[in-house]
Amino acid sequence: MNYNIAYFLYQLAQNHTWLLNFFQFCAAYGIFIIPVSLLLTFFGSSISSKKTAILAFLAVILGWLILATLTSHWLALPGPQLPPQAWQDPLFHKNEAATFPSQHAVALFALTFVYFFERMKGWSWILFCFSLVVVIARVAVALHTPLDIVAGLGLGFVAAALVWAIKSPLDFIVDPFVKLFVKWKI
Repeated sequence: MNYNIAYFLYQLAQNHTWLLNFFQFCAAYGIFIIPVSLLLTFFGSSISSKKTAILAFLAVILGWLILATLTSHWLALPGPQLPPQAWQDPLFHKNEAATFPSQHAVALFALTFVYFFERMKGWSWILFCFSLVVVIARVAVALHTPLDIVAGLGLGFVAAALVWAIKSPLDFIVDPFVKLFVKWKI
C-alpha cells in the first residue's frame, strides 16, 4: 500500500504538467517556510512569541539533525521504486538509496507541533496544511514514500514533545536572551 500511494501520486503528477511543476516547486522550496515562520514569530511583538520561535528552532534541530539522522542509521529503508525523473531536488536531496525517514517531514512537523503546544492556533493550522502540501509533493516527485512521511511526522512530534518537556529548564537559558532582544526592541 505504501508504494501504491506513492505510485498514484507520481502518476497524477506525471499526467498533469502544471501539477508536476507545482509539486516540484513545493518539494524543493517548501522547506523555507521554517526560517520564514521562525523569523516572523521571533520578531513578533510579545516575549512569548520570541520564546516560541526559539523552542521551535530547537525542536527542528533536534528532529532534523539528531532524531532523523539516528533513525536513518538504525533503520535504512529504500526509497520509492519509481521510474527516474529528469528533476532532482536542487537543494537537499542527494539521490540516496535510503530515504527513511523524511528529514523535511521531521523538521516541518516539529515546527508545527511546537506551535500547537504553544496554542498558536492560527500559525499551527497554517503550518500543518503547508507541511502536508510539501510532504505530499515530495512523495509525488518520487523522493519519498508515505511511510517516510509518516515516520517524519512521528519523529517531528517526538522532537517537539521533548523540547516541550524541558521547556522550564530551557526558559532559564532562553529568558536572558529574550530579555536582551526586548530591551534592544528587536
